[in-house]
Amino acid sequence: MSSEQEVEAEPVQAANPKICYWEKIPDEIREKIFKEVDSLGPDVTTDVGGPSSYFRRSHEMPALVIALRELLVSYGHVMGWFAKANSHMVIYFDPDDCDLNDMTWTELEVVESAELIFL
Repeated sequence: MSSEQEVEAEPVQAANPKICYWEKIPDEIREKIFKEVDSLGPDVTTDVGGPSSYFRRSHEMPALVIALRELLVSYGHVMGWFAKANSHMVIYFDPDDCDLNDMTWTELEVVESAELIFL
């Protein structure tokens, strides 16, 4: 899935239905922002052999994805980036610290395969 594709999002409904200014930003500008954020991610190679991405979930969800959950348009857009970075997820299983409860069903659904590594 390319970053330009948007995932159908099911964000949490905000208490105040007013539209945030961020939602009014053209998709092209938001795309450039996400690309810049992604480029500032760790400059290392991941366990699955590709470059690391800000949007890859390691031990917790990326803060930007969490922040945009309540914004329908922006969350759908950021989920394209999240899906691209997490279609294959490596889960490091530590019995004392392994929790996927910080992910919504929408976020879990983009994972196509997972590898479980016991620590």
